[in-house]
Amino acid sequence: MRRRLSFFFLTGAAALLLCSCTGAKNEHFELENTPWGMTMEETMEAYQVERDDLDDIQEGTYGSAFMLRDGREIFGAKTDHISFNFMDMTVSGKTQKLHRIDVMYPDDTDMNEVRKNMEQSFGKTTDKVTDFDMIGTLLDSDM
Repeated sequence: MRRRLSFFFLTGAAALLLCSCTGAKNEHFELENTPWGMTMEETMEAYQVERDDLDDIQEGTYGSAFMLRDGREIFGAKTDHISFNFMDMTVSGKTQKLHRIDVMYPDDTDMNEVRKNMEQSFGKTTDKVTDFDMIGTLLDSDM
């Protein structure tokens, strides 16, 4: 099983925390050049990938996603893949916006080094993170 590194941030939707690699504290928990709310097309443009170059792309009326499997380096380590998720929070079938990013590393990644680099951008970690599942919340009316 691959090691997974995920941190969640609630900005109207569950959002995975990532940083820029600038060394400065990031107040918005955003990946460099990838602010929350970007469209799929804007995100592809920011990562300089074409729709035709992607094997893993899923598109739906209210949610879409694509995956990069090119070994990009994040937090000082090469990734296995990065998943970008988009959602139409208005449930109108209109523009879907970036709300979650998952970064997966290979099993042999030095996660202590990744954590050290993350702390340079975000500060010390917390003992507990709460993830508010959007789908479960909508279906169960329980938050």
